[in-house]
Amino acid sequence: MMRKLVFSMMLVVVGLSTASAADIFNNILNNQDYLVPMNSTLGNWQYNAEAFTTPVSTYPLMSTTLVLAASSVGTSTGSFAIELWSDLASAPGNKLADISSGHTISGLGLTSTPTNIKFDMSSPYALVSSTSYWIVVNASGLTGGKQLQVVGTNSAIGVGVTANNNMQQGGSPPFSVNFGNPSHMLMVVVPEPSTYALGFTAMSVMALVARRRKTAA
Repeated sequence: MMRKLVFSMMLVVVGLSTASAADIFNNILNNQDYLVPMNSTLGNWQYNAEAFTTPVSTYPLMSTTLVLAASSVGTSTGSFAIELWSDLASAPGNKLADISSGHTISGLGLTSTPTNIKFDMSSPYALVSSTSYWIVVNASGLTGGKQLQVVGTNSAIGVGVTANNNMQQGGSPPFSVNFGNPSHMLMVVVPEPSTYALGFTAMSVMALVARRRKTAA
């Protein structure tokens, strides 16, 4: 009876370790209501920042998916980056890490049709629990007539979605313009190492119980 109880408990623990991988910001399926034109010329937005707050547990950030498009006129030179920033009084503070950089409109094959583009981090960034962060699209290196377009929504619905969106039109931050509507974004995190260790321990106990049961038979 005790062995059956232990076995059942281990199944639950393994299930929890698998479920720990989560989306902490996901409004990809919401209606697409507007496009934010981004470029370092023509008086367009150079920075577009979207806030999110981590849950109680800590997770390493793995990737961010944004819905992007491009204007149908002109050409572009230079590149843009996706960055992780700290929070400072409900606005982006300092850059913490590059999520992905050196991207061009042509390199990503962007057209006037909004497309989900996934940006993977070269190495996971350990987020702190119950902390606010910002995902920043930095188009300060993008020039020319063609604009990068970040798709947004008027509906702040989804896992971990906030309506706190800041933008900066020229020069360097601070981000002084609070747009107030979220960008389309999906952020994927993975279980913290301790969660993996818990899952491994659970599987080891399960194997031991199974082995002893086989030996006793």
